[in-house]
Amino acid sequence: MTHRASTLCVVRTALQREPGRARPRQLLRGLLALAAALLLFHSLELTSVQAQTSRKALSKNEVIELLESGVSPTRVEELSRQYGLAFTITSSVETELRDAGATDELVEALRKLGPQAPAAPPSTPTAHEPPTTPPILLIEATPGGAQVYVDDKPVGTTSSSGRLKLTRLAPGEHAVRLSSPGHRDYETRITLSRGETTPVAAILEAAGPSRAEKPQVGGSGATPGTAASSAALGQATLGVGLARQAPAGVRGAYINAVAPSSPAERAGLRAGYSILAIDDHAINSPQQAIEVLTQFQPGAIVRITYSDGQNVQITRAQLVPRAALPPLPTQATPSSGANPPAASAALPVVSFAVAHDHGPPPPNYCVGIMTIGNGMIQYRSANGMHSFDIPVDSVREARKNAVYMAVNGAFHIRLKKGTNYNFVVINAAGQFLPPDTLLQAIDRVMGRQ
Repeated sequence: MTHRASTLCVVRTALQREPGRARPRQLLRGLLALAAALLLFHSLELTSVQAQTSRKALSKNEVIELLESGVSPTRVEELSRQYGLAFTITSSVETELRDAGATDELVEALRKLGPQAPAAPPSTPTAHEPPTTPPILLIEATPGGAQVYVDDKPVGTTSSSGRLKLTRLAPGEHAVRLSSPGHRDYETRITLSRGETTPVAAILEAAGPSRAEKPQVGGSGATPGTAASSAALGQATLGVGLARQAPAGVRGAYINAVAPSSPAERAGLRAGYSILAIDDHAINSPQQAIEVLTQFQPGAIVRITYSDGQNVQITRAQLVPRAALPPLPTQATPSSGANPPAASAALPVVSFAVAHDHGPPPPNYCVGIMTIGNGMIQYRSANGMHSFDIPVDSVREARKNAVYMAVNGAFHIRLKKGTNYNFVVINAAGQFLPPDTLLQAIDRVMGRQ
């Protein structure tokens, strides 16, 4: 019953109970009561309307409370339309609503009713704004456990496999030095750039033996041989063929052929290795190796420090007269026994220092030597992580990358069976180089040039 009807009923009852002269007085009182009731009713109605219009929009917690209390999604939508929503439907809020019992229809309705998230302003990168990613220095050293110094400050020690990744160096030029007991320090200079990875492949040469260990040097007056194109190295020989010029990134005298049953073969030397020292003489070029060996007579035992592309090792070899050995093979024998294409049979074996990329996200490398020749593409990482022997007749294509790491000059070797390898050519300081010369060597050994 409404307030107005109740008041009329009270007035009517009062008039019926009062007889005679009292009737006018009671009538007046009833009229006054009726007027007061009408004013009160009007005030209540106004207050109710104001309460509805001033009710705050529903919060996220209130909507969740309604759903968890058993209020139907349909009713929650009606209340949301009546009072509005004070929150935006984000992915996390949507999850909370669904956990509380919201249906797809309710979520979609609330998404439209709630305030919309402001659109993010379009980014306008400055053309000259440098990347915010810090530079990375990736060191691959042989042997492992070497102390690393940057600008003469110790920054870390390489792992047992020779790997160290540095991410807190400032951009710019730095001096890098690696030191290990029993080995000569390795030093180089690098330039770090923001957002780029600079690899450094370091082979620490073993310290030479003392003078007391040096064998007697013959004085036969032998003359130096020519640049390692045959087995003859003076009067005494190891039985190796040396590349006329060390491949990019390779230190020492690079061996591209070994004579069968030679001192070199018996000492464990193989094509693809490089001679770093003979006795206490450091070897930095094929010509130096020739000059040192001419000082010895056949029968002398020499200590050879060499790199097999993975580790620096020491062996001993007893030199023999050059006439005692058969002619050197023109190329190194491929380990797989595959027959090289006829067009590549007379081509020289060449090598390059490369970083093998293991896949996105970069940087994820191992550093080593890629040898191309005799129908083969061979790769040996310095830390022993990867070793590939790829017959050239299994290669579908070798070319520069168009997208992946293209800015670094990366190239890929894709096999006919679908396998894909990614590499980057590097120099002695570990900086990226264009791969054109290497790709031309692959084209030549495949008979395409």
